[in-house]
Amino acid sequence: MTAPSRRVGWCAGLALLLMTGCGAVGADTVSTTSGVGAPGGRSVPPGPALSACARAQPLVGATLKDVSALAGGARDPRGAVPALTAALVRLQGEARAAGDEAVEHALQDVADALRAYLAVADDRSIAAYADVVADTLGTLGGFAATCPVGNPTFAGRTSEWTAAGPATALVLVPTGHDGPGALEVRNATGSPATVAATAPKDTVTRTGRGASYRVGVWVRSAGADGAVLTLTVRERAAGGQFLSTQQVESALTPAWALVGLTSSRTAYGSSLEISVSVASVPARGSVQLDDFAVARE
Repeated sequence: MTAPSRRVGWCAGLALLLMTGCGAVGADTVSTTSGVGAPGGRSVPPGPALSACARAQPLVGATLKDVSALAGGARDPRGAVPALTAALVRLQGEARAAGDEAVEHALQDVADALRAYLAVADDRSIAAYADVVADTLGTLGGFAATCPVGNPTFAGRTSEWTAAGPATALVLVPTGHDGPGALEVRNATGSPATVAATAPKDTVTRTGRGASYRVGVWVRSAGADGAVLTLTVRERAAGGQFLSTQQVESALTPAWALVGLTSSRTAYGSSLEISVSVASVPARGSVQLDDFAVARE
């Protein structure tokens, strides 16, 4: 990964907060605007833990389906749940190394719940079996509050991202940042244009009062070297008015780079609208996105 030549001045200080450093973030400039009642936000390098968060979400989702099926009477001849538990524990170690306590603790809760389930899985006559299953399913389902992105790696589909305007085409490409698959946001016109895409509207639909959310996505140029990508997070109140907007910009290169920011502290029950745009993309040029993640701090 190649970081841009310009760095924002807050990097060194915030590295002490998150123990992530600046090397993982391709951020050039950050701007924040706030509406009435919404304090100004700060931009925080998401760090490598966002990749752990992004990879954990589909694993937790798969485990939730497996445990639900097993509780309903299905068999597990391949030992899928123990294997998934081991994978989640490894991701927990990555989150710990990156200093991301929210993801680390959420994965610890998931691992503990799965161990409790595995201890009773073979004997449904145990009195506590139903309670353990209910607790396990609740913990797995609750992980979405920490990492609410359902398909961060764009495996097999565009994950309900939408193109913003006729100049933009969304295409799945086979090679991503960390494994197969990425979303390509492409200039569909014959001349330079701005391309933009919006994340699914159900990514964060009900924020916690005073909570902050870390948003990050891995990006690279595909025929748009030097163009400036803007990641935007807007908080919308339940009544429809915008409360705050945070943006971070990064110059694109052919190498994958992580771009991210942390939202301002949110009001209760608002939603976050997340989008990516790139100005002056050459004809048929594009930007590729992968490992999109949102984590509540």
